[in-house]
This record gives sequence, structure tokens and C-alpha cells, in this order.
Amino acid sequence: MPIKLILSLILALSLLACGERQREQTPKETPKALATESEYKISSRRSYDDLLEDLYSELVSKDNDLQALEDQIAALNENQIDSSAAFQNYDNKNQAYFFSADRHLAGISDSLVRDEMKALLAKSLAKYNALSTKHHELVGLIAAKNLRIADLHTVLKIVKTLPLIEKYQVEHLPSSKSLKGYVKKQEEVIRREKGLIGE
Repeated sequence: MPIKLILSLILALSLLACGERQREQTPKETPKALATESEYKISSRRSYDDLLEDLYSELVSKDNDLQALEDQIAALNENQIDSSAAFQNYDNKNQAYFFSADRHLAGISDSLVRDEMKALLAKSLAKYNALSTKHHELVGLIAAKNLRIADLHTVLKIVKTLPLIEKYQVEHLPSSKSLKGYVKKQEEVIRREKGLIGE
């Protein structure tokens, strides 16, 4: 009985070792943005230094869920202009009117008439503000949600790309042999300099 157990164990370990060797021989897929410069040329419009964006773009190109999110965000940005344009135009005209009326008030020489007109305009402005309060609240809410979406988008990019850089760190750490060799050459130069100085 123990011999069968030992043989089974040896067979299982042999199979495991073969599997490990096969896994080691499969090439490691490195994102283009992390490839050496000779393998990877920056072709995007993004800044050379924005490695996070480059890695995220690669992920988006391979992940349907991320692509769908990016499409949704782009559509949201386009739709915001359409949905808020009518009110922005309306509000701008009202604000321009009250600004213009204030300038004209300054030209009234009779202080009593000027004060009456100021009160009339103030009352009208208060009515306009009450009328448009809900719209202004919605515009503020849209702005706050835009900030929230932007923050979450940044968090998503970091969360999705961090495992890529961590995997790269582990799998592509170069040997320290060339660095050690260079340090030895430096030490040789230092010794020669000291010898020539007479130390």
C-alpha cells in the first residue's frame, strides 16, 4: 500500500513539474506600452510620459466592457451640450439683460427715479431667480456628477492598470549583473585615479 501511494505521489509530482515547465516556456504577454523602446514606438496623440493612459487604452481595445463604458462617457459628454444649451442660452440672455439694465440705471440723474428703478429691477431679478431655481440646481447637480464621473474614471484607470505594472515589475526585473559589472569598472577607475594622485 505505501509503495502505491509513493508511486502515485511521484507520478503527480512529475505531471506537476511538466506543467510548470510548459508554463515557463509560454511567452509572457507584455503590454505594448511596457515593451522596450525598440519594440514600441509611441504612435498615439497622448503624451509620451502618460504611461497610465497608454496602458488603459490597450486594455480598452481588448475589453468590451471598458469600450462600452468609454463610449457611454463620450456620448454623455456630447449629450450634455445638447441638453444644457437651451437653458444656458436662456440664462445668459437674462443675465445680460440685468447687467445691461444696471449700467443704464447709472445714467439716470434723478436719484428718486433711479432708486425706484433699482427696486423694480431687483424685484424682477428675484422673480427670475425663483423661476429658474430648479434649472440652476440641476445645472449644479450635473456639474457635481461630472466631477464624480471624472474621479471614478481616474480611479478605474488606476485600478485596471496597476496589476499590469505590478506584473511587469515581477516578470521583467533585469539582472543586476550589468550594474555590478559597471560598479567594478568604476572602482578600477577610482583605484587608478588614487594611484596616479599618490594616495
